[in-house]
Amino acid sequence: MKQILCTPREALKYRQSHTAEEMDWAITIADCYSAHPLRRDAINFYTFVADVFAAGRISGVREERARRKKELP
Repeated sequence: MKQILCTPREALKYRQSHTAEEMDWAITIADCYSAHPLRRDAINFYTFVADVFAAGRISGVREERARRKKELP
């Protein structure tokens, strides 16, 4: 398993508003897993999904930077 390089606190610190496309992606991926909000406040649920994706993006960028740094002579 790959190491997670973004803490939950960092994910919240670097959080930004999501675009309509990101929210559509969150709704689509949640539907693929049959995951739906339990309450009427669906926007929080789908924002959470998009936030997790964004944290993964941060972690991936950091992983790539670390890999490149190791490759330097």
